[in-house]
Amino acid sequence: MSYDICISRQRRNWTPEEKVAVVLEIIREESILAEISRKYEIAQPVLSRWKAEFFENMATLFDKKGESVFRVYDVSEPGP
Repeated sequence: MSYDICISRQRRNWTPEEKVAVVLEIIREESILAEISRKYEIAQPVLSRWKAEFFENMATLFDKKGESVFRVYDVSEPGP
C-alpha cells in the first residue's frame, strides 16, 4: 500500500521592509523580473502588484498628514 504525501506550502508573510527591498531590486533593473521571481520564490504577478503599490503610495512619504500629495493639491493649481 502506498501513501501519497501531500506537502502543503505555507503562505509567507513579507514585512514592508522586505517588500521595499525586493521592489527596489526590480526598479534598479539589475535583473529581469523572472530572475527576481525565482530568486525570492514569489510569483511575477505578485511582484508586479508590489511595484504598482509602491509607485501609487510613494507620494505619501513626503506628506506629514499621511495623505497623498496628489489628493491634497489640485493638479491645475500651482504647487505649495
